[in-house]
Amino acid sequence: MSTPVALMAAQPAEDQKSLPSYMRPLPLLTQLWRFLILFFISTFLLAGGLLVANARMPDPAKVRPLPDILFEVIPKVGAFESLTNVCIFLLNAMVVYVVSRMVLLERRERGCADLKVPFDVPYLTTFCNRVLFTVFDSGPRPYRLQSAYVVVAIRFLTVYSCMMVYRVFCITMTSYPATDNACQNPVKIEHPFRNMILTVVTLGSGAIHCGDLMFSGHTIILSLATCVLWDYGVYVHRWFFRVVGPLLLFAAFYFIIASRSHYTDDIVVSAYSTVTTFMLLRHRPTGALWQLQVLIRWWPCPGSSAPVESEEQHAGPSTEVVIETVSTDANAHTLEEQN
Repeated sequence: MSTPVALMAAQPAEDQKSLPSYMRPLPLLTQLWRFLILFFISTFLLAGGLLVANARMPDPAKVRPLPDILFEVIPKVGAFESLTNVCIFLLNAMVVYVVSRMVLLERRERGCADLKVPFDVPYLTTFCNRVLFTVFDSGPRPYRLQSAYVVVAIRFLTVYSCMMVYRVFCITMTSYPATDNACQNPVKIEHPFRNMILTVVTLGSGAIHCGDLMFSGHTIILSLATCVLWDYGVYVHRWFFRVVGPLLLFAAFYFIIASRSHYTDDIVVSAYSTVTTFMLLRHRPTGALWQLQVLIRWWPCPGSSAPVESEEQHAGPSTEVVIETVSTDANAHTLEEQN
């Protein structure tokens, strides 16, 4: 009696030509440039929200800060606010480093020539080439490497843009009293438009913004950078970025609370929302969700709006393979009949 030992069945690849036009993916570079523009648009919306939050903030002379358990446990150290920015810088620098190594890994897999600095100085040239263009390959490939760095950038921009729009609603709808920091002596914004431009250019760090509580902006970039390192750092090293990233993240949380920049709930809401959004907008070889691409599909530029064809379109229909073996009892019975 025959016994099936393996069964492999796969569904045919979905033909993208059968999809409605609004669901077909745009070229990755088109998505990258257009979502970058959308990112700055969302930053400008946030700049307007900061003006509203600053104007509607309760008067610190009349309304005291809300009670917060961690404020009672962790001593106040105002100087720690600058250390939060140091953590942001380190996390973002590691993200840039990981993405740059992914670019070099893809170039190596495609057989491209090694990149070199455009100058020839003894010792210095060799040092720069090693630091800038050495390829580190840890082995694991959580996603296909082809154009993965572009997908990372698209994912980063879309998540960040969604979080900023979400933050606009949070900080403008409900006004919280200022924490025990510099906002106890608020500065009036005399040039609103200039403050908005500073918000866009410096991503908020160089602008006046008090009252933007309930949703920590620092925590958005801290959590998002940590998620990127966790998901893609394994291309470069198996565990380093998954250890250092969260350590810097929680150190920054401590600095935010110790400097009284935000309430504890501000951090919790922001971290949870950012991580959840990052998981929902998962890595896709075709870029962003089609629902997000609808926002940029009708733009005349930059880039082409012609949908790209998937490699799966050119693959034939999959086949079902059944491997069977004949049992030893059946073999013996056949031999006896022959004898």
